[in-house]
Amino acid sequence: MYDKSEEAMQEAVENSHVVLAVITGDGPDDEGAYRKRPYCLQELRWAFAKGTHVQPVVHLRDKERIGDYIRMAPADLKRIASIDFVDMNSTDKDYWDVGLRKILDKAKARRVFP
Repeated sequence: MYDKSEEAMQEAVENSHVVLAVITGDGPDDEGAYRKRPYCLQELRWAFAKGTHVQPVVHLRDKERIGDYIRMAPADLKRIASIDFVDMNSTDKDYWDVGLRKILDKAKARRVFP
């Protein structure tokens, strides 16, 4: 994507089959956390408004933090709690492939792919 304007971001989200939300953060004071990034949150809002499938993803080491991530989400995005998060293990190709398959299976189950 060469055009990085807000309008181009919105168009990309609204014309996607799936939006992967790679949720990160080390706690409430982490300024680099996903929930502190205005454009990341806006992409979720556009996706939810359009009905685009959102798939939250976390690194394996953050799997136990999913509840914290949900609690720290802005009120209008708490609905992310109703979506099954997928954890990804980047240290082992076989586990990585399993995570990718889970993401694709969840998208197919929502019938976002033909």
